[in-house]
Amino acid sequence: LDEAAPRPALAAIPWNKHTLTADGRETIALALLQGYPRSQIARALGTTVRTLKRLIDDDPLLGDAIEARKDAEEAELR
Repeated sequence: LDEAAPRPALAAIPWNKHTLTADGRETIALALLQGYPRSQIARALGTTVRTLKRLIDDDPLLGDAIEARKDAEEAELR
């Protein structure tokens, strides 16, 4: 009775709980293609720009959308 109760094992704390659904991924890709600023997209998601950047870096579809937008902007400048 004098011993302290055993503590539960510690679990890893997720550093970011935000994940994307398939519909969310397509919506973000469309917003990136249309040229919306990342800050506005992040605000609409209820997250930060840093988290949005991580989501973009982790998803090839979103990376492709950014590249397509860059190519379109370069074509307009020419």
